[in-house]
Amino acid sequence: RKFEGETKADAVMKLGLASTSTDSGAGKRKDKPEVLEPLTGADVIIYADNDKVGIEYAEDTAQLLCRKAKSIKLVMLPDVGEHGDIIDWLKLHIENAREELLGIEAETPEYQAPSEDTSLPAIIANNRQLRDISTDALKALYEFNNSQRCIFVRSAALTRISLDEDDKPFIDFVSESALRGYLSRSANYFKATNGAEIQVPPPIAVVRDIASLGKWDFPALTGITESPVVRLDGSILNQPGYDKQTRLYYHPDSGQIPDIPDNPTEVLIQQSIDLINEVVVDFPFDSEASKTNLIATIMTPMLSPMIDDPRPGIIIDKPQAGTGASYLSRIINIIATGHDAAMLTAPKTEEEWQKVITIQVKKGLSVLIIDNIEDKLQSASLASLLTSRLFKGRILGVSDEVVMPNNMTVICNGNNVRLGGDLPRRFIWCRLDAQSARPWQRDKKTFRHPEIIKWTLENRANIIAAILTVVRGWVRAGMPKVESPVNLGGYEAYSSIVGGVLNFMGIKGFLSNLDKMYDEVDQDTPQWSGFLQTWTAIVQDNPVTSNELIEYLNKNPDFKAALPDALSDMDVRNYGRRLGIALSKRKDMKFPNGLSLVTDGEFRRALRWRVIKASETKTHTNLASNVSLESLVLPTRISRRDDGANILYREEVLQDSQNSQPASTSVSLATGDSDNIPSSKDLFPGDLLKLWVSEGRPIIYLGAGENCEDLEKLLSVAINERQGSAINNWYEKKKQEVKLSFEGATKS
Repeated sequence: RKFEGETKADAVMKLGLASTSTDSGAGKRKDKPEVLEPLTGADVIIYADNDKVGIEYAEDTAQLLCRKAKSIKLVMLPDVGEHGDIIDWLKLHIENAREELLGIEAETPEYQAPSEDTSLPAIIANNRQLRDISTDALKALYEFNNSQRCIFVRSAALTRISLDEDDKPFIDFVSESALRGYLSRSANYFKATNGAEIQVPPPIAVVRDIASLGKWDFPALTGITESPVVRLDGSILNQPGYDKQTRLYYHPDSGQIPDIPDNPTEVLIQQSIDLINEVVVDFPFDSEASKTNLIATIMTPMLSPMIDDPRPGIIIDKPQAGTGASYLSRIINIIATGHDAAMLTAPKTEEEWQKVITIQVKKGLSVLIIDNIEDKLQSASLASLLTSRLFKGRILGVSDEVVMPNNMTVICNGNNVRLGGDLPRRFIWCRLDAQSARPWQRDKKTFRHPEIIKWTLENRANIIAAILTVVRGWVRAGMPKVESPVNLGGYEAYSSIVGGVLNFMGIKGFLSNLDKMYDEVDQDTPQWSGFLQTWTAIVQDNPVTSNELIEYLNKNPDFKAALPDALSDMDVRNYGRRLGIALSKRKDMKFPNGLSLVTDGEFRRALRWRVIKASETKTHTNLASNVSLESLVLPTRISRRDDGANILYREEVLQDSQNSQPASTSVSLATGDSDNIPSSKDLFPGDLLKLWVSEGRPIIYLGAGENCEDLEKLLSVAINERQGSAINNWYEKKKQEVKLSFEGATKS
């Protein structure tokens, strides 16, 4: 074990491992060939310090030992960070340092000296400006990449196509080590020393400089396809490798796709339609619409480049397990990719959703399957994925968010799936129903293809050819599009193109079950519709803040029982804030039962809410306008005390209001005949009610434990002095705020 300094060698020797070092620091380069003579015939492991000088020193030493040592390994220690060394590593691995170090050595491959390919450009890597070395290195790398197509740009980063252990492709970032390897394969690097040139790997400083540029001339990569696809102009991408027009990398499986005629005959088109239908012939769809939507999803990955807009996901739904939803999900994936699906389960938290989706989008995959959904499906990240051809996420190990092209077809399945939030309008629906208590026990002898997964794998090439043949026929027919009977807002391109192909095939019912899906799958909308319906019965037309709404809920068990599921637990912390946010998210929404939730002014900086019929128009009165209130009649209740004083009583005030209380306070106004007692109308200026209405009918604080929710109603009965003073104070303050000049004198 050879280290850069004596201290490091001593630290490793304390572990009982043989070690040596150079006679001085790496920067002075005093290791001459003769100094290394004692290592002749030895198994040498060189440990590099993780900095520019240390790495270059270790590589130089490895080259000098190539003809002397029996074997050489060059170890780059993990977890030590930049400028770290064996001392830093030992501090992190105190307990099992010896065993872990031996494990690292065992896993490190033997060092291979760089071989010189004279056909490659020669680059002098020392005694020059870094920018000049990088320019030469990048020029050679561009030339190499023009033929190899191994480096791409995606999400403003260098990426490449990698293969897993099953030869399945995925997109990966080009690491520092990988970039160095590509540089080494594109040019020969030398160091000029004492009149001679020594072969060296690409300098680490050059690698890092190129990686940090942020702008390169490598081709842009959108994603991977494992099946041929139809380009925007109707032509077919069927040649393996990178396609400049679609920016896709086509990585086919071993199956050979039959040639697709440019102008297929009607007979061939009909045969292709029959084969596509054959794929789903054994599944118990509840309607023609469900079957058509499923066929649309099978074709979507191959039509993806034509749909330069978002595409909805599909819910494959059924009443109970064993009906075939997972099989259909796998079939779609097999046709699109050539291999069985890696099924994911629905994450429990939004943070987990973000991580899962970001990983899948980063890989550039064409199909995402969320299998066996049990709880309500609701995720802002999933909604975002289905809304744009770009997805923003945070990748593990990267501090900044990255924006990545989104090329995925999303499939979700489960028993009686329920959708929440904004998801219902982002999905189409396929419903299965076997009409059986144990659908998994159905007699397979009745199936045309009992082993449907095996049959799909064996016939995948022909199924793809059938889809592409139909699409070519549609293209030759002028790409006739069809107006969907149902508007799938935000997915117009998808509806038009996929619907056009289906109509060309003579397959009907595309998207025709959307309304039924909204009724049965959308969980939030019906709950909110019912809640607002109960609101109108209990709160009526009274504007309330969220805290006042909570008071209504606590007083009325039926109202509380009508709360949507997400708000049903009123004991959680900050419930008032949660309720306010939930109300704000549904502001001005029109619900199927004709109701709408609107704001109606403020009270102490808190929004006040009111439920109206969706047909009502929320108006705002112009305070400067001369609106006459002469038609408003405000009767006054007058009674005479035993001593002859005329008094106004607050009797039966707002009996149907939650905030009303029986009257118990009276105030003497005058003595004499009742004809001389002023009416409530005369107690306040004529513009009072106009101002109150224009402000959104706010609640007026009348005193401890007493509020006025309906000023017009309050003034229709007797009021006391305290109430009158509070109303007058509100009027004066509000008049000052709006800075309007009102005619008439203000009376107490």
